Amino acid sequence: MLIFCEPGNVRKLWDDHYDSLSEDYRKQYGCPERVQNMVFIDIIFFLESMSKNLRDYNLPNVSANIDLQSRGYREVQEEYSINVEYEDLHARDSLNPDQKFAYDEIMRHVDENITGVFFIDGPSGTRKKFLYKALLGNIRARGLIALVTATSGVAANNMPGWRTTH
Repeated sequence: MLIFCEPGNVRKLWDDHYDSLSEDYRKQYGCPERVQNMVFIDIIFFLESMSKNLRDYNLPNVSANIDLQSRGYREVQEEYSINVEYEDLHARDSLNPDQKFAYDEIMRHVDENITGVFFIDGPSGTRKKFLYKALLGNIRARGLIALVTATSGVAANNMPGWRTTH
């Protein structure tokens, strides 16, 4: 909105929507100043990608000295912070033959650094979620990022990390 809509009162826009902008960070951090800084950092990254600066708008500055270069992308940090459950890590030992085939093929691509896109599909009750969790647990336990796409929030809620893609 700041870049393309050129709102007249940016401070009012900030005040009206700060609760929505900060919702995820309020769940993660207890300190209100830290929450506000994290929201500003997100805005700064977007603005800088469009050759703009926070100073171009009537908004307060980040109140802490934060190294923006070392922060990285929020989504990457969130993926690295997902806890791998013990059950997920050992789920591979309980896969049925079809699941084991898919698991082995996907993990071969991971192990050998071969690109690929995989679609796991099947009727309800075929334990797709169980296979996903085995894959995600073992890939994430290696310190790698594994992204699962889902077409709905309902499907995404079944996966560790709870993500949809757009």
